[in-house]
Amino acid sequence: MNVIVRTLTGKAFNVKLAHPRKLVEDLRDRIHEAEGVPPDQQRLSFEGRFLEDGRTLAACGMSNDSSVTLYLRLRGC
Repeated sequence: MNVIVRTLTGKAFNVKLAHPRKLVEDLRDRIHEAEGVPPDQQRLSFEGRFLEDGRTLAACGMSNDSSVTLYLRLRGC
């Protein structure tokens, strides 16, 4: 399964996962490997909804070549 990840700066990259039964956390881990953004700093949006940990990508409505938007969680002082 291929997921297209888009950032707010306009950058896009592909993340490969074995199948749509993978969890949102697995997608976060692959993004961390590809871009170095720690999973706890990622907010992922698909079709206007933020993805929740513990759900499969399929349960979120995602399929091959789905596109998600990566937002960064900013930590306060």
